[in-house]
Formats: sequence, structure tokens, C-alpha cells
Amino acid sequence: MLALARQLKRSALLMKMNSPQATRLAVLAMSLSFSVATAQPGQIRHHVTTSCLTEIRGGRKSCWGIVIKIDDGQFKKRVRPNQLKIFEAKHGANLINLMTRVTSHDRKQLTIQFKPGTGDFGTGNKAEITLYRAAFALPPKDFPDYLVVVQRTDLN
Repeated sequence: MLALARQLKRSALLMKMNSPQATRLAVLAMSLSFSVATAQPGQIRHHVTTSCLTEIRGGRKSCWGIVIKIDDGQFKKRVRPNQLKIFEAKHGANLINLMTRVTSHDRKQLTIQFKPGTGDFGTGNKAEITLYRAAFALPPKDFPDYLVVVQRTDLN
């Protein structure tokens, strides 16, 4: 946006437009630039990684779940359904009741997977998981009230 303001100012000068309208246009563009810049999110202070849980079930290799790892925090021993949301983006379906949740022994990893007989993510899809602060026994420093992580579920 700042570049746009500079370009508008240059255009006004090139066109020899010293009118109040040209000045207002340049000021408007600069103020838009400032509001866009202040709306940018800050640097993330915690490290969360996600991956597909790939399994062969019924002779079919597919993404049957999502593995979430966090370096600087610990999940609760049991993550309850109200402490996260699991949506598949393709159809907008809430999958929380179709999936199990298991934490690792060190509680730095949460594995969310489909219960047997309930399906998989299919092709051309992605999982959108909302982790609430309540899912952590020891939340990472400066962890927000919730964090949305997105994982593509295609195997390619």
C-alpha cells in the first residue's frame, strides 16, 4: 500500500496535479497502508507441526488422522471433545464424534484419528483443527485462547 501511495503521488506530480484532490488521494492511500500494516499478525512464539496419519485400512492407503506435535508445551493426558474442533474443509463437516484423541507419553503429541468404520479424509481435502488453550496441561508461553492449524490430507 505504501508503494501505491508513492505511485499515486508520483502520478500526481507527473500530471502536474497540485490540486487538493491529488493530495487527499495520496493521504488516503498512506492511511490505508498504515491500517493494513497494523492489522498484520505478530510472530508466532510457539512451534506446532502437523502431519497426516497414513495407514492402510481395508487394503486402502489413506490419511486416517492428524498428528499434532508441540515443542514448548504439554497436552492434557485426556483431551476432551470440547477442548478442540475438527473440521474437514471439503464439506465443512464437524468430525469430533467420528475421531479418537490420544496423547503421547511425554504429552507433546496429540494423535487424532478416525474410529474404525467411520471413513477417512478422502482426496482433495484438508483438516482444520482448532486447539483451545484448555487442551493443554502446560500451554506454550503466550499461547492464545485458541489456534487453528490446517493440514492437507492428500498423500501426494
